[in-house]
Amino acid sequence: MIIKVTCQSVEDTLLLAKTLGAKLRGGEIIQLIGDVGAGKTTFTTGLVEGLDSEDHVSSPTFTICNTYEGRTTIHHCDFYRLQDDKLIENELAELMDDEAVIILEWAENIFSLKDKDHIAVQIETVDDNSRVFEINIPGKYNYLNK
Repeated sequence: MIIKVTCQSVEDTLLLAKTLGAKLRGGEIIQLIGDVGAGKTTFTTGLVEGLDSEDHVSSPTFTICNTYEGRTTIHHCDFYRLQDDKLIENELAELMDDEAVIILEWAENIFSLKDKDHIAVQIETVDDNSRVFEINIPGKYNYLNK
């Protein structure tokens, strides 16, 4: 299923992501796709809040991966600076478990992750405040459509 939502503000974006995050059970992989400044880290902040975490979310551009604790463990990875598929596969293998939520920024640049059965959030910048979010939810995550 594909859901398309236009958000007119940061607050709208946080609410959209928080609503989605509240439905996550653990074990999901979420790919965030969008240009620099599109709102990937803002969207992640909402997801983390929806997973009942009070941890501060920051971009892991230089650290590659940040971990937050909420209802489940949340791994937030940024592959902007990392283009080596093998290295990324090794990094992800260390994080994978059925309980954690994994949020991937810039995953579209990684060949080994293309066409995988993950939740994909495409973010299109309309103007300084507005974004269009196209959320592709594969069938195995149909509980998120409710």
